[in-house]
Amino acid sequence: MDVILPNQAAHTYRVPAKRFGYILRVTKERYKDTSLNLGDAGEKVKDLINQHLISLGINPQVPPVELLDDDFIEKLNQHAGGNAEAKASEMEHAIRKHCTVHHDEDPAFYRKLSDKVQTLIAQHQEDWVKLAEELEKLRNVAIQGRQAGEEGMSKEATTFYEHVANEAFADGKVPASEQPKLKAVIEAIIDALQENVGSIDFWNNADKQKRARSEVKTALTLTGIPELKNNRERIAVEIMKLAKNRHSELLGHLGRD
Repeated sequence: MDVILPNQAAHTYRVPAKRFGYILRVTKERYKDTSLNLGDAGEKVKDLINQHLISLGINPQVPPVELLDDDFIEKLNQHAGGNAEAKASEMEHAIRKHCTVHHDEDPAFYRKLSDKVQTLIAQHQEDWVKLAEELEKLRNVAIQGRQAGEEGMSKEATTFYEHVANEAFADGKVPASEQPKLKAVIEAIIDALQENVGSIDFWNNADKQKRARSEVKTALTLTGIPELKNNRERIAVEIMKLAKNRHSELLGHLGRD
């Protein structure tokens, strides 16, 4: 089409191209997939499709609305047009994308959120109205984020505690007898990390990071908890990765929960 436009020979394909462009756009919005685009289509074809989208009130330059956007629900209702299944589907994919994008900031929290999506889908199969309602409630959970820590722990320490629990124990379940020791070592590691990551140029200094990781491994070993001792290398790496992703929170919010 791009080769022969604006020749009349392209006329037969104009309507299919417009329809394809529209389907592509609504699919991109429904599934929050920014990889869906016109790719290598020529400029004349892109202009044709974009003009068609604009005539329908769709701005092709505006990216898909995201879960935490203020106008998310308003746009969602516009897209769904009263179709409960479409609303539930777009809400589901928006939450899943949000969990994927933010996973590394708090792996345990977003894993639970993602699992809850799957649970709701299983519970409310075919009841799209109820599913949409429950997913909207789950959106509010995503907006609020982690609200509290484990008993006796700060919110920040709990973020690390739950991640380590998921990495070290089956199904993330820490035996009751080991919980006090794990909580204590996480609090100690958090204190040490706060001091370490606050040093000048920490994340660009391999030696500083190596020493900090070594301190973490030693602390894990001294707990006497087999799951931590035997997997100390991997868990120490996970703790350091999480510390990097939560650098600002470690320095700015520790002790304020």
